[in-house]
Order: sequence, then structure tokens, then C-alpha cells
Amino acid sequence: LPPFTCKINITITNMKNAFKIAVAMVLTSLLVLVRDFRGSFDNAFWGPLTVAFVMGRSSATSFKQSLLRMQGTVSGAIFGYTLLRLTDANRIAIVIALPLLVFFASLAKPSSQYGYAGVVAAFTSGIIVLGFE
Repeated sequence: LPPFTCKINITITNMKNAFKIAVAMVLTSLLVLVRDFRGSFDNAFWGPLTVAFVMGRSSATSFKQSLLRMQGTVSGAIFGYTLLRLTDANRIAIVIALPLLVFFASLAKPSSQYGYAGVVAAFTSGIIVLGFE
């Protein structure tokens, strides 16, 4: 077996970026941890989780990804909601249709321009459908 290698590039720029992410996660975690805030927000755990996934190295990268993420989230929510309405929340129909929906949304992944939006649409539709009660 090849040895496990880990290349950590410790530079001032990387340390600044890590610090920004850490501060953002702490601030958004307050929505979950502080009792007064916890009751004000439904599912506040999505705040720190979103920060962990979306923070980029620069504001330009974060802005571009936020637009793609918004596009994917809206598309995925529409796809998921439509699937729920068409199947009347029938679990057997969802088990058959959801993989097809994720497959077609994931076809955008190889695209350098819209790949991220396709991936976000795929997992958002799954979250909408599987989280429905």
C-alpha cells in the first residue's frame, strides 16, 4: 500500500481564509446554541452547515458559487416539489422517480459553467422529497 500523505499548505492567505470560515461558523452556530435564538429559527442547524459547504477563498468565487447555488436550489426545490405533487407523496413512486430525477439533474455535472448548479439541484430535490412528512 502506498503511504498516506497529507499536504498541508500553511500560508498567511490560507490561515486568513481558515480564520474567516471559523468565525462565520461560530456566528452561525449561535443560532443553534443560544437558547433565545433557537426558538426563532426553524432548522437553524443549516446555517453552520451551509457555511462549511459554501465559503470560498475570495469574494468573487463565493459570489459566483452563490449564484450557481441559488440556481440549483431553486431548480431542485421545484423538481422535488413537482415530484411530490405528481406522485401524491406515494413512497413507492418516489423510490422509483427520485433516482431518475437525480440522474437527470446530475447530467449537468461535467459542465464547467453549470456543473455546480446541477449537483445542488440533485441533492436539494432529494432533501425536499425525503424530508417531506
